[in-house]
Amino acid sequence: MDRLIAHADHIIVVVRTVRQKVRCPDCAQPSHRIHSYYERRLADLPWNGIPVRICLRTRRFFCDGDGCARQIFTERLPETASTHARRTLRMEQALRWLGLALGGAAGARTAQRLGLVASGDTLLRHLRRLPRTPTATAPRVLGMDDWAWRKGQRYGTILCDLERHRVVDLLPARQSSTVTAWLRDHAPPEVISRDRAGAYAEAAHRGAPRAVQVADRFHLVRNLREALEHVLTRHTAVIEQAFLQSTPAPMVPPPPPIPPTPSLTRSPQLSRERRQRRLERYQQVMALQQRGLSKRAIARQLGLERKTVPPLVACRPISRAPSPATTLLRGPMALVPGTALGGRLSQSQPALAGTGIPRSGLCRRHLAPLVPRPFGSARASFTGFACPTPEAPQSAAMQCALARSRSQPQSITTKFRRNPLRPFSSDRSQCRTGPTVAPHDAGT
Repeated sequence: MDRLIAHADHIIVVVRTVRQKVRCPDCAQPSHRIHSYYERRLADLPWNGIPVRICLRTRRFFCDGDGCARQIFTERLPETASTHARRTLRMEQALRWLGLALGGAAGARTAQRLGLVASGDTLLRHLRRLPRTPTATAPRVLGMDDWAWRKGQRYGTILCDLERHRVVDLLPARQSSTVTAWLRDHAPPEVISRDRAGAYAEAAHRGAPRAVQVADRFHLVRNLREALEHVLTRHTAVIEQAFLQSTPAPMVPPPPPIPPTPSLTRSPQLSRERRQRRLERYQQVMALQQRGLSKRAIARQLGLERKTVPPLVACRPISRAPSPATTLLRGPMALVPGTALGGRLSQSQPALAGTGIPRSGLCRRHLAPLVPRPFGSARASFTGFACPTPEAPQSAAMQCALARSRSQPQSITTKFRRNPLRPFSSDRSQCRTGPTVAPHDAGT
């Protein structure tokens, strides 16, 4: 060691090699003729949590072998660092241990606290360089399940040795043919632990017909949970009645339950019952919230989680309004001549008072062909066109509007765009909302 340089955040150790002769890595011929010097920088294990860097001064040598193709070689240090490495062997071993024990992200956080400068990707890269030790014997108890390349889109199959707790292989798909081909190419196991997928059952029957097929602990518990849920769902009324008898009467009485529909099958009936329970819970929460109770008090009184109450308080019931086309075709409507129906409708307009035109369901796209245009315009429309509605009597304001529209000059030659009277029929002499249509004053 030549010298030691101490900084505030790291320590630098300057060392150099002192061997007299070095062997060529190709022909193993020793050489003592020095070609040049160069410097290597290696990261070493920390000292008391402080990172340590080694500044190593090493040499290049001439090869004295007659038949060796390498004329110049660098000095190797197999006990200290690998070729072209930037870390010592003992530091790389420490990073492998961290990666095997904690993984990428957790291992990187632990390494930072210990003074080892390494990222999660570096730890994973060291793990990939480890030599793979093939399984000496075929697995006796083989477990198979699916795993996601991309959740919801593409899945594969994972095969594990359940006795040694090791992954045997990863298959790119979860089809029956893929698993069957793998079982035929390898020694058949004695026991196959699988999930409830029919593809795995068929693959185990074809690839290893003598193997015993069992279900693992996870799928057994899952089957038990689903069976218990179906049983409790069928006896929901009895459970609720027993609960009400054993507990005091609630402050907010629940609404009467909806009797089940006999025509529905099992799955739609369960879905309707679950929706009814959610609706009852929402009504109870809103009733308590209107009384001034806090969200925490509501959750405590109804026995809900604290995080379940805020979404219920924030949501509102959905009211579905009829579409514009449905309103125009089905509802009673009277179009007032000379009124800007394509603009914003309001009940405050005197010309629309008592006309029966609904506030909702009308849009600019449907009423644009009926909007009056200036005299001589290419898109001039019928100013005398109306769909009479005998149910709604004409008010005084509507009669004034009709009289004012008839007093204005009309154009006999009026151009129309193609199919201007949507959602009415293409025939301008008929209207879908009524049996008769008022004739065009200017064209009649």
